Amino acid sequence: MDGVGRYVDSFYSQEIFYEQAANGTLPAFSWINPPLQACDHPCYDIAKGERFLKDIYEALRASPSWNKTALLVVYDDAGGYY
Repeated sequence: MDGVGRYVDSFYSQEIFYEQAANGTLPAFSWINPPLQACDHPCYDIAKGERFLKDIYEALRASPSWNKTALLVVYDDAGGYY
């Protein structure tokens, strides 16, 4: 993650993601880092992770840009998914 800090002006809140999805102004690429509470690992409430993913999917599906949007969900091994 070295060097990520120099792009801090490109980091936005989840609320802005939802707003941009709703009005069809998402950038060409968005990376969503879920909060720790949305972890799908054992010993966590995986329903929160599933809900987080559903909310992202539903926001994209309702977007006017849905027909030209790809959603890629990639799980990691450190406690969450990306």
